[in-house]
Amino acid sequence: EEWLLPPFLGEMGVEIEFFLASVEPYLRSGWKIPARRPQLYPRGTAFYDEELFAKIDTLIKQYQAKAIVSRLMLPFPALGPINLSIENSEWKVELRINKEQQQAIIKIREFEKELKKIVGERILTPTRPITLWDDFLTTVHNPYNDPFGLSSLYALKPSYLPPDYSEGPDIYVDHIGVQLRRYREPNRNSDVAYVLKRAQEASMLLGKPILIYGHPNGTVHPEGYPTTLELSQKRTEPLLTTELKALRTCAIMFAPNSGWADLMAWLNVPTFVEKVECKNQFYRLRTYKTRMAELRADMSMEELVIDLFSARERLPDDSHCQEPFQWYQMPGAANPYFR
Repeated sequence: EEWLLPPFLGEMGVEIEFFLASVEPYLRSGWKIPARRPQLYPRGTAFYDEELFAKIDTLIKQYQAKAIVSRLMLPFPALGPINLSIENSEWKVELRINKEQQQAIIKIREFEKELKKIVGERILTPTRPITLWDDFLTTVHNPYNDPFGLSSLYALKPSYLPPDYSEGPDIYVDHIGVQLRRYREPNRNSDVAYVLKRAQEASMLLGKPILIYGHPNGTVHPEGYPTTLELSQKRTEPLLTTELKALRTCAIMFAPNSGWADLMAWLNVPTFVEKVECKNQFYRLRTYKTRMAELRADMSMEELVIDLFSARERLPDDSHCQEPFQWYQMPGAANPYFR
């Protein structure tokens, strides 16, 4: 009988940076996994389970959950003062929370129970071994206690590239790729006019046309430009499949600071990243040995392109990425012996 892993329900960037490589040993051993983005996994190991994800999406909508890091997270009231008393002689601990927090915790447990039931009915069989992912991927994200939080500070690189990217003939001419983010966080959304202006400059400089990437539910498709969505419809194949094939001939990608940029790092597509507020966050992508730079307004496109291609490896403001992240100095580090 076929053994299935639970689906990854977190952010695309974390799936690329951490999860794919972490479950690769299972997949090499014959396991399979239902996935929202099966194209990112080794060929034949992942599949889109429409019925399963329909049930999960209904549950997500019911509880207003959203993808955070590796898992789903529910709304939770701000933590106020917590009354804590300890009786050392008997090692008793009393922790008091307010009624609103108590109700939120009960709701979280109800959500987890429903999620575990939905996933369990799909993947559990009499002979299937229990894995470390079963409980982790079906519980709500806890920012104060993520067992993989510290282990995934640097990206884990899979031993493969997506099959649709690495296999088969090219499907598009050499081009400038652009993705324009439009999602639930306005401060992270793309400045459409500005990014298009810089992409047009790159197009003129390199003599290559512009191709717009992204799903219309989360990105902007400006008029007058060819899109991967149109291309995928002509080819009658999933959008991500078409985009991975098109990325083979992408000379430069203009990407929002999102999971799309992480995908470019994995595929080693030279990339300009928009809205780089915290440059230190890019240290985690050093594993990929990629070329990525901030889309800076104070430099001409010629200067930006020369700077991007002059180094074998490049990250936004690379000087900030020289020292390893001092995780053992973090408040509440997972291992108390390193505090």
